[in-house]
Amino acid sequence: MFFTLCIVINIHSILYIYILLYVSSKMNAFKSMKFFITAVLCLLVVPVLFSQSLDKSSLERELNRERGSSYIKKAIETGKKALGANDIELAKDFFEKAVNEIKNTKQKDAIAVVALEIADLLIKYPDQSKKTSNTIIDLLHDVQTNTTDLSSLSRVYEITQMLYSSDEKLRRNKKLNNLVSISEIAHTEYHKQKLESTAIKVQPQVIENLELEKQSLSKVVSDLKGFQGQLSTRMKENEDVIRSMTQENLIKEAILEKNKRLLDSMSYQATLDSIIIETNLAELRQKESELKLKQAERNLLLSLAGLILLVAGFLFYRFSVLRTYNKKLEEKNNIIADEKQRSEELLLNILPVDVANELKANGKVIAQYYENSTILFADFVNFSQIAKNLSPQEMVQDLDYCFSKFDAITGIHRVEKIKTIGDAYMCIAGVPTPLNNHADAAVAVAQGFVRFLKEWNIERKKKNQILFNVRIGLHSGPVSAGVVGTKKFVFDVWGDAVNIAARMESNAEPGRINISNSTYELIKSNTPCEPRGAIVTKNMGKMEMYYISKV
Repeated sequence: MFFTLCIVINIHSILYIYILLYVSSKMNAFKSMKFFITAVLCLLVVPVLFSQSLDKSSLERELNRERGSSYIKKAIETGKKALGANDIELAKDFFEKAVNEIKNTKQKDAIAVVALEIADLLIKYPDQSKKTSNTIIDLLHDVQTNTTDLSSLSRVYEITQMLYSSDEKLRRNKKLNNLVSISEIAHTEYHKQKLESTAIKVQPQVIENLELEKQSLSKVVSDLKGFQGQLSTRMKENEDVIRSMTQENLIKEAILEKNKRLLDSMSYQATLDSIIIETNLAELRQKESELKLKQAERNLLLSLAGLILLVAGFLFYRFSVLRTYNKKLEEKNNIIADEKQRSEELLLNILPVDVANELKANGKVIAQYYENSTILFADFVNFSQIAKNLSPQEMVQDLDYCFSKFDAITGIHRVEKIKTIGDAYMCIAGVPTPLNNHADAAVAVAQGFVRFLKEWNIERKKKNQILFNVRIGLHSGPVSAGVVGTKKFVFDVWGDAVNIAARMESNAEPGRINISNSTYELIKSNTPCEPRGAIVTKNMGKMEMYYISKV
């Protein structure tokens, strides 16, 4: 019974506070207050530690590591934790796993034991009876169908009565009524047997002492009865002697007899006093035994309180370590996220968005064929001469500034930059994202390049710096595009359209935009052009060319 009380103390914080008050009452004022404050703080810490939300997936992973009886015990323990966290649905889920696992063994007694244990756990939460009543009824039915043990069936009856009192609707539950009718008979039979076998339980040492004292008292009483018989016999003998004595002898004998009787009376009284003393000593020894038992209970309570404090301290330490670890983990995750963001930005700087996404998803990019596109080549005039008159730093600085402006212009018109080769700049419209007006977009980019260089050269002329001039060529046609190689990924395009665009650029005059016939056909309705006629190109023969009217 005391062990049961200890379990209840562990579960219910109210009884725990009662114990603290009891222990603290045995100490002086300062120690009592210090002990009570520490214990209450631990009582507040433990629920906080255990009230954190339970991660179902992690709990299931831990459970799946177990097998057999360990699996069942782990599932029930996890269900208890969920009940403690007031997560009834999670508790029911893990209890169901435990029942299903024990049912797979097909051991009826084991099924009944596990089902009854879980039903006992769930019935302790009356506030949740509406959510768990059907589960409890199913568990009790498993107990009733798998065992004939009277104590288990008696407990089934007690739980059904609790369900009756908790919800009036359950009284009309047919399955519950069947359980009541069957378990009530077992309940009556169990208590009948229990009453027949019940006896007063006393410590073995106390029983042995009482038996010895009883034997001793019986012997004393027997001796007294024998002594009483001897006195009666002697009195009869003395009566005969008295009759034959003289008056004087009678008086002397009477006095002597009176003294003997007084002596016998005193001896008898002493014997009675001895018996009373022995009886009192037996009661005293029994009281001492009870006192030692209570002292042992108190020591156990103190040990239990100390254990709870130790566990609370350990849990608090683990919580601090875990919080520190989580903080470091969060910092590392933030660093990783920043690095990942930077890597993605760098990848998007190198490759188009669609191509970069395909590369991240599949680890490679499949080359594709694009029917409609317009390629633009731009090349600075006499750049070799310009480079001779500039320092390397100035040359790189000027190229970086100019190409950065070109990048901004292509971005405005949704034209994809392909690469720069020395002082040459290549971009394409309609790849990899299709554009219905790819030719118009490419022409707008070329015009933007020319306008920018005009404005920039005005500023450079004021500073007496070398002027930059550009030739631009455009051609529209089909291309293939993709990423080749496994290092230093570069998105590139191939096909005759690329070569023709390069020929358009090489046959352009400085500051002019030279386009092919295919490009002209696409833009002639929107952009004024100047025909140049058929011009001989390297390795490609004569080709029709047009100039975009001056920007």
